[in-house]
Amino acid sequence: MPPCLSRAPPWLPWSSAPGALYGSTVQFPVTAATASLLDYLLIALLAVLIVIAVLLLRMLLTGSLFLATVDDRRGMVTLRGWPMISFSTSHLIDEPGRVVVRGLPSRRMRVRVRLTGKPPATVELARGGRTMAVGIGIVHRTRSSERQQAARGPRPDGW
Repeated sequence: MPPCLSRAPPWLPWSSAPGALYGSTVQFPVTAATASLLDYLLIALLAVLIVIAVLLLRMLLTGSLFLATVDDRRGMVTLRGWPMISFSTSHLIDEPGRVVVRGLPSRRMRVRVRLTGKPPATVELARGGRTMAVGIGIVHRTRSSERQQAARGPRPDGW
């Protein structure tokens, strides 16, 4: 006890035995905070959810996908921000079949083309890239390239 408080009145807390409070009973003992296994599991779960959310955001498909055949039949599909889209080719290029586009976390997309009478093909396409599968030309335009193209005017090849 400090020397200046050695003659403290008996109603002050430090006037009793050292470390005890005068006239008080401890109902809730003070303990140091410890992290339990559940706390660590919740933190790990939160970290996994954040990683999954980031990967899903990287997989979102945006922009437009253009399809063209060698006989110059063309069609366009707008990619609306989902990680996967599937559509029929009948109304786009007048050939019965189906195209499935899936976004990849590497900011690329996997395009699977199935046309009746032709073997199916799966190709990877970079954002803003071009490729060919089963005799179908596939071009992806990002939103920013669409805005730039609109400002410049139509291209000579009609795309």
